[in-house]
Amino acid sequence: MKTGITFGAFDLLYSGYIEMLQEAKSKCDYLIVGLHTDPSIERPEKNKPIQSLYDRYSELLDSHLVDEIIIYSTEYELEEILFKANINIRIIGEEYRGKDFTGKLYCQTAGIDIYYSVRTNKLSSYFVDCYKENVLIPKNSKSIVFKHLHNPIVRCEPIEKFLSFLGKANWSKLNYNNTLNTY
Repeated sequence: MKTGITFGAFDLLYSGYIEMLQEAKSKCDYLIVGLHTDPSIERPEKNKPIQSLYDRYSELLDSHLVDEIIIYSTEYELEEILFKANINIRIIGEEYRGKDFTGKLYCQTAGIDIYYSVRTNKLSSYFVDCYKENVLIPKNSKSIVFKHLHNPIVRCEPIEKFLSFLGKANWSKLNYNNTLNTY
């Protein structure tokens, strides 16, 4: 049995994460996800998770793509997971190709394959920015719902930014059916 592992905060589990998990699962028989409690603690340039650890854990389980979840808090703990887990392949984003990252040397010396996942959907940080601007994008919605947190009826300026960012090709690819509901 081939065991794979990937790591991340998986905050606001959206279609890009699902695509990555599907790709990761296709590379192994058993997929372990290392769920980071808060990457901003050690690396201030990273986003602090918006969702609780429980919510992120539950959404990963609900995806039915993950066989096991291991919670970790530090890069040291990530390395400990790599040392202790009996894995054959580590799945990591293509943005790390040619760069150093936690556990890379260990994987190379231990004979663990490193697979660089292709990012076809680059909206993760944009979703976080939208959320911070009081724009909510429901995870299972076929339409986008813009809702201001203080006033239930408001024109959300990020709508134009969001639509221009997506472009028509990505819009249909994400299966939002070109539908907007504003409340």
